[in-house]
Amino acid sequence: KKAIVPGSAINSECVRRMLLPRDHDDVMPPSNKPAMKDSDLFAIVRWINEGAEWPSELQSEPREGSSIDGTLPLQG
Repeated sequence: KKAIVPGSAINSECVRRMLLPRDHDDVMPPSNKPAMKDSDLFAIVRWINEGAEWPSELQSEPREGSSIDGTLPLQG
């Protein structure tokens, strides 16, 4: 599953995990961290449903040594 499906919070894995019971192994944020406020969850859901666009001024180029697909580079 994709972490974020622009336009569809219900199909976004991150939202599914945020809605899990606090004692579930996959809950986000982890149960050893403070729970998310409802207002923060609603803001994330709204942002995803509206297309999950990231402001261009906050976008950055990939760092040297990282790969564009998000996988970690292996060191030999």
